[in-house]
Amino acid sequence: MSSERTPASLMPICCRFHHFPVLLLHGLGAILLLLAFGVHGQVSLDDAGRLKLTVLSEDRLQMKWKEAEGPVQGYKVRVRPISDEPQPELMLTTTRGRATVAGLDSQQEYSLQILTINGTQERLIAKRRFTSKGLGTQREDGVVDSLREDWRNRSGSREKQKKAVSGAVGSGDIKESSTEALLAVPTVMYQESTTADESNRGEGGPTGKKKKNKKKKDRSKANKEKDNQKPANGRMEHENLSRDKPGKAIPTEAVTVSTARKVFECDSSGAADIVLVVDGSWSIGRTNFKRVRDFLEGLVTPFTIGSSRVQIALTQYSGDPRTEWQLNNFTSRQQLLEAVRNFRYKGGNTFTGQALIHVLEENLKEPAGARPNTPSFLILLTDGKSQDDAIAAANRLKKAGVEIIAVGVKNADEAELRQVASEPLELNVYNVNDFPLLSKLVPRLARILCGKIEDRSKAKRMERPTEDPAMSYPSPTDLVLSELASREVRLSWTAPSRSPKQYRVVFHSMEGQNPQEVVVNGKESSVLLKGLSSQTQYHLSIFPVYENNVGPALRGTFATLPLETPQALVVTPASPGSLRVRWGAAAGATEYMVLYSALSHGEPEDAKEVKFGADQTDVELGGLMPLTDYSVTLYALYDEDPSDPVTAVATTFPLPAPLSLHFPLVTHSTVQVSWTPGSMDTPGYQIMYSTNHGSDVKQMEVSGANSVLLQNLSSLSRYLVSVRSKYEQGLSVPITANVTTLKVPAPSNLRVTNFSGSDITVRWDSAADDVLSYLIKWISLSGGELRQLTVIGNSEDAILEGVEDDKEYQISMSALYTDGAQSEAVAIRYSTLSGGGPSSVTISEETPNSLLLSWVPPNAHVLQYHVSYSALTEDSQEQTVLVPGNENHVRLQTLFPDTRYSVLVTAEYKNREGGSASAQGKTASLRVSSVTVLRSDHSSLCVSWRPLLAVTEYRVVIQSLKDKQMKEQTVDASSNSHCFFDLLPEAVYRVSVHSRLGPVEGAAVTILHSTASAPAKLSPQPRLPPTHNEGFDMMEAFGLTQRAHSSVEGVSIEPFIFSTLPSYTLFQDVQLTQSTRFIHPAGLSAEHIISIAFRLLQDTPQEPFTLWQLTDIDFEPKMGVALDPVKKQLLYFSLDYRGEVQELMFDQPQVQRLFYGSFHKVHLSVSQVSVSLSVDCQHVGERPARPLGNLPTDGFEMLGKLLRTRGPRSGSATFQLQSFEIVCNTTWVLEDTCCDIPAQAAGALSISEMKKAAPRLSTHAHAPLMFLAPLAQPVLQ
Repeated sequence: MSSERTPASLMPICCRFHHFPVLLLHGLGAILLLLAFGVHGQVSLDDAGRLKLTVLSEDRLQMKWKEAEGPVQGYKVRVRPISDEPQPELMLTTTRGRATVAGLDSQQEYSLQILTINGTQERLIAKRRFTSKGLGTQREDGVVDSLREDWRNRSGSREKQKKAVSGAVGSGDIKESSTEALLAVPTVMYQESTTADESNRGEGGPTGKKKKNKKKKDRSKANKEKDNQKPANGRMEHENLSRDKPGKAIPTEAVTVSTARKVFECDSSGAADIVLVVDGSWSIGRTNFKRVRDFLEGLVTPFTIGSSRVQIALTQYSGDPRTEWQLNNFTSRQQLLEAVRNFRYKGGNTFTGQALIHVLEENLKEPAGARPNTPSFLILLTDGKSQDDAIAAANRLKKAGVEIIAVGVKNADEAELRQVASEPLELNVYNVNDFPLLSKLVPRLARILCGKIEDRSKAKRMERPTEDPAMSYPSPTDLVLSELASREVRLSWTAPSRSPKQYRVVFHSMEGQNPQEVVVNGKESSVLLKGLSSQTQYHLSIFPVYENNVGPALRGTFATLPLETPQALVVTPASPGSLRVRWGAAAGATEYMVLYSALSHGEPEDAKEVKFGADQTDVELGGLMPLTDYSVTLYALYDEDPSDPVTAVATTFPLPAPLSLHFPLVTHSTVQVSWTPGSMDTPGYQIMYSTNHGSDVKQMEVSGANSVLLQNLSSLSRYLVSVRSKYEQGLSVPITANVTTLKVPAPSNLRVTNFSGSDITVRWDSAADDVLSYLIKWISLSGGELRQLTVIGNSEDAILEGVEDDKEYQISMSALYTDGAQSEAVAIRYSTLSGGGPSSVTISEETPNSLLLSWVPPNAHVLQYHVSYSALTEDSQEQTVLVPGNENHVRLQTLFPDTRYSVLVTAEYKNREGGSASAQGKTASLRVSSVTVLRSDHSSLCVSWRPLLAVTEYRVVIQSLKDKQMKEQTVDASSNSHCFFDLLPEAVYRVSVHSRLGPVEGAAVTILHSTASAPAKLSPQPRLPPTHNEGFDMMEAFGLTQRAHSSVEGVSIEPFIFSTLPSYTLFQDVQLTQSTRFIHPAGLSAEHIISIAFRLLQDTPQEPFTLWQLTDIDFEPKMGVALDPVKKQLLYFSLDYRGEVQELMFDQPQVQRLFYGSFHKVHLSVSQVSVSLSVDCQHVGERPARPLGNLPTDGFEMLGKLLRTRGPRSGSATFQLQSFEIVCNTTWVLEDTCCDIPAQAAGALSISEMKKAAPRLSTHAHAPLMFLAPLAQPVLQ
């Protein structure tokens, strides 16, 4: 075959694989076509009747054989030229009993074999040798020559044959039309390998033109003298191209033929921009990617590369596209081929659409080398279906004038390829079964692409400019729009070759009937049109005005932009009655207009309008309804013209409702309702309550209070209570809770107080204030009549008549209420017999000088009790006290401290003495406990002790072991601490504390303690927490004292630098842990202050940790103070009354200073409704909080715990701790001066001032300061 381009009427192989797969052996000049449909014509049969040959054209014939009986996977066709020299052999597989041979050489003898294929087994079923001129010994009656002659007689020349091609389809007996139809079967040109000499031949070679002219002559001559042509040799690897696979794929063998055929060179002088888009997804694989590079190398080789010829870019894509090189990167073929051979495999997904958009926006731009008025081609190579929208992206490229050629391999989606490719699809869509077959597409695709470039070049050369009828009065050109805005635009143009006198710029809107005109000096080529309407389409004409004529207009259209709208509209609630509206300013706006309306069921109600100045972009809309959706629409006004609106929807805050609802007091008929206010300025509250079934709804209102007592309720009834805050705007949403009243109480302490004659007097304690009456019943247990008595509800005693001597009675009593309820009955037994004595004698409430004696009286009328007691000492004397018979306890007074007593209680009756009962008890000791050093320095020492009950005073003595000097001070019983001043530095002192009860003094409790070394410069003495408040010394609780720290592992004491107080370094992962029941056995008061002085170190971790935390038994944090060094925040968290852990965060600038490495002191003042933070005694901020709940006492307390960890030994932070107290009031922060912090020391009390203040501190009449932490060492977990 010749090297000319394949006619455009021939369809690429991919388009017809399902109908007639074709294979051309270019070197042999023979084509085998595997036909998927039958074509019948004049048939010549061999003697065996198995093989049929049909003439199709001068050099083509069809072979058809009888299909084998039984199951067959397919057939193999072998065509081999018989020659002394080595010739290539063609092997092809098919599933049908037919094939076609084309391009036969009339002077060549061929051998034809048909074999069946079953698995790996092959069997010969037919064979033939034939030649065209009677040569060969096994030519079956000259079939070829006779058929060729018959072909000539029927069809005439090949040129006539081509004219009959159209409409030749169908099946049946072969006719001229059907014969011609087979001529239209596409032929695929497979790439030939070249020798070194041939690769150096170029389009510009000395013989290029001659050969080209010779080819044109040979084409016309070939139809007449076909027998004189010699086939050129070529190289071919054949794979099965058929997609007609009924079962498993039929294995084929590759045939390699050496050749010396010349490579195809594109001799077109036209220019083109070609972008290769290569699928680099994982499904290709590295082995096949090498074949892709070979395919691309063969495809680009035929073209002359240069800025005035063909430019080629390559983009590889997978998940994202990557430009390997741009159009203008290479200016020679050798550079391009080197790049093709070396670009790297990418790997990833298959996003073809994204790659096509990338080509449009990146590769086909002028900076990347794209040339205007130059044809653009895109060749897409992919092996799968795109994972995004490739079709829409391809349409954008087509609209931009880019012609797309789609090449699919293996698993490519042919339907998608056809939608992506440009028309005509028969020339622009290709699909092969596997990557080795890509090389077969190269010659044909290169020729087609070369032809497209040549056609475009010819079309451009044939364009002839039309004669301008107004050359004498030329028009301006190249209209350019710039500075386009909503009300103006700048027009620019290129002046004509002849300068006009002026320009008339005429413009009008699409709808407008009145054009406007602007006159521009002829020397200018630009004008700014102002005063336009926004967002309007305009027609424009620019007329050049010459001396005596007007030239043709330069015309165009443009659309003004919409008026600039306000940006970033944000609407947020500001209060229950207002919204805050913010937006970004619109340039040039003269004012803003806001329309807002409430949304009712999603629809706006009547809108209200308000205008704001141009400088107002943050405003508040007031007078709104609470908890209501509002639509807010904003316009920028330009004089009277509004911009497009921007709209947002926001909801006003609800009216603040009460935060919590609880019932501190519940009885059978009343409920105390209390709540936490939702706002500090709530005018009043509405309370509604009813039984759960909704009957008897009652309502009441209160103001100025957050508690109310509900009365006259039914006992054992469940009530639903709701409380709403009441404002001028209306009521808040309710907070509700259920409560059940108690059962009615019974009277208590029923007893007999008198027995006289036949009457006894009974008394009782009242059951309740709303008792209607009491019902009393009594009966003799030895038999008799049941008698009863009813008395009014405010009675407390009654006389029961008809009681006889020497009998035992049971007396019962119950209360009757107004709601009809009757309480449970209480009963006692009373005997008029004599002889019983008291029982269960107990001694309690021991003090140093008294004991409380109690007993259970007998069920009889005791006249009085005789109580005798004596100390269990040798010289003790017995003492006696008489107790009335209606009493069952007595306090024994004026006893000796720390002394054991024996007590005997005897009942005395009217006629004789009854039984007795005894007990022993011991009075309390006057010896104090828990004497500890509270503070000390080089010249002062403060001690504290656990106070005793019923003492009159304490005597505190201090004596130096060095010079035996002694000081003594008597302090009031309300104090539990005392300070001594003017002591010697570095001296050991003995401190003794005595308690006194009147003249009796208890034994001393003594400790030893040494004063510190005298500093070079005295620092001010830190103030002690106020002694009139209870509190907890947390430093002592964790063993962080000078006396105890040495026994705590992982803790070191630091020298006194800025303060008289030492500091303690807690090293990493020490995790000091103490049991909560030892520090806070009764929990914490609801209001207190947490005071901590500390500093962070370089080794402190950059992750959140707690300075102190309290956990439950499962190590879940329930309360604590945490620091976040990264966010520079302080966090307080606590368990509230609802059992939830609330978190309050502080991040003010003063808080951020805590993380800069200096000592700082924080006070967290915790009240019922808020938590306030002070840093270095300066108020920082306050957060609302819910009341503190019941903290667990069976858990643990820890220092430095990392927030992310849980449990024992799980990690803690490094930091220094100087002081840590929890003071049980909220006023200590106002009194503390933070003198122990260096930055605050100058304003603190001096030591002399502390001396003057000491007597007041030690003799204050309030309750003593109690540091309840025990001396037990902290537990290292």
